[in-house]
Amino acid sequence: MYKVVLVLTSALLAGCASPAAIDKMTVKPANNSSLPNAQLKENVTIQSVSGGKSTNPLWVSKVGNDGFKQALEESLRNALLLSNSGQSSKYTLDAKLLSLDQPVAGLDMTVTAAVEYTLTERATQKVLYSKIISTPYTATFSDSAIGFIRIKIANEGAIHENIRSVIEALNQLKLSTDTISMLAY
Repeated sequence: MYKVVLVLTSALLAGCASPAAIDKMTVKPANNSSLPNAQLKENVTIQSVSGGKSTNPLWVSKVGNDGFKQALEESLRNALLLSNSGQSSKYTLDAKLLSLDQPVAGLDMTVTAAVEYTLTERATQKVLYSKIISTPYTATFSDSAIGFIRIKIANEGAIHENIRSVIEALNQLKLSTDTISMLAY
């Protein structure tokens, strides 16, 4: 009997928390409602992604730097903003995951992702855009009856919405030779 309980407990713990899925965080072309910014089109390279945390399978789902970076790159590619040759791009984008606020428990679980994005002109190192974007996403009991899966779904949704928001902001950004720095907090 003891062995059965031990095996069942181990099986439950092994399946508890898994990291956010890259494809669920990625903004697909159909989810992007704006046209690419002509000045940024295929001219942005991701320089750094930081602030993410690896998922501990015995705890709750998190968003790691590598997964976030891959989702951001694929999303920018889908939005026609990512440069095909990184070193020749005119602009670099940094993303710093400041927080991923998660509930402890609940039927509806809302996760809020706060990410600081900084767009820099490569040649001059001038900051053209800097903003903290905070986006919530709620996973409901109808999404999954299992709490740790709802947290994962909410993580993925919050990051997806955050990336969608920065793409919208970049597509609306007005860059000119006269206006080099636009800081918005």
